Amino acid sequence: MHSHPFAAFTFAALLSLPSSLWGAAAIVFEAETGDAGSQMATITLDGESAISTTTDGAGNAPATDARVVSYSVTFTEAGTYQLYAKLYVGPGAASDDSFFYGNGFGSKDAGDEADWITVNQLASGIGSTAADDFVPGEGAASGEVWKWVMLSGYSGGEDPVNFEVPAGSLTQTLQIGAREDGLSLDKLAFGKDGFYYTVENLENGEHGTETTPNEPFTPTGPPIATGKWKFLGNVHSSNQLQDFEAYWNQVTPENAGKWGSVEGARDVMNWGGLDAAYDFAKENGFLFRMHVMV
Repeated sequence: MHSHPFAAFTFAALLSLPSSLWGAAAIVFEAETGDAGSQMATITLDGESAISTTTDGAGNAPATDARVVSYSVTFTEAGTYQLYAKLYVGPGAASDDSFFYGNGFGSKDAGDEADWITVNQLASGIGSTAADDFVPGEGAASGEVWKWVMLSGYSGGEDPVNFEVPAGSLTQTLQIGAREDGLSLDKLAFGKDGFYYTVENLENGEHGTETTPNEPFTPTGPPIATGKWKFLGNVHSSNQLQDFEAYWNQVTPENAGKWGSVEGARDVMNWGGLDAAYDFAKENGFLFRMHVMV
């Protein structure tokens, strides 16, 4: 296990910060410094030292501890944190764009799907690369480039999760698991919930900000087609969910209803994404229409 403490601020410098910022520095650690299973390897890719798997896989869990990496992470204070990753999708695109992270802190069962969050569809349209880009935010990077992704804000197969650090237990175990062998990880980071981090902040373990320079327009609704004889809908996925109910009154699952998402491994069914889309429609009284049936 490797401990990754807070970035090197002196105690006096830390005390000079406003109390709201004490825990707002990103906690950043190299992905290859963890306790890695035998099917994980350290590689060099485009000048970055990273970790990847030597075996390809599928399904909704790593399947074996040989495809799991464990980290011991020490936080400066209790609270809610969000997980970020600097990652690289290989030339196989959709065949190289997925991995797992633990469903919360602690050691996980490599074969138990409930213990893991699947992160898929990372090949394009997600991720930030420019130093002053907020994560998530302006970035919509493609594959074969190092990019930062806010995992706790990205639904790429399953609903994402935040991480809770209780008082008195500031050192926690994080685990990640391999899925496809073309996905590489350079860095992992935790940022305090309620703060915004740029690529540069995450690279350097810097403090986030409580607001972004250009706050986005927040629609108030109602949906555009309210009171009309037609409905106007959109797909249910992480990129479209923000303010969905202020614009649309019909829901279609994006890739969640496709065979590859539902049964990526033979006889291992994953209805999480499809259920999430259906439940969202039901909770808001919206029409629900399938994307693909066959």
